[in-house]
Amino acid sequence: MAIFEGLAGIRLRPKAEPTYIHAVCKQELKQYPALHNRDEPPYVLKCDACDKIVGEWITQSAMNHELLAWFEANAA
Repeated sequence: MAIFEGLAGIRLRPKAEPTYIHAVCKQELKQYPALHNRDEPPYVLKCDACDKIVGEWITQSAMNHELLAWFEANAA
């Protein structure tokens, strides 16, 4: 339902999935469907390097909408 502190940037490329960068580790964040654990939201953006969750959402469309809004607000 929200992006937490820690998202540094989004790279958009034609005909490719966006790449999300973790502010702390400078590593690419991964999208995980948290279907294995009913206590977690279904969509999680997580850093594999430090195991921190940067964002979580109920639906994939909510995730895409919020990440795009974050990108547009932070693009310079």
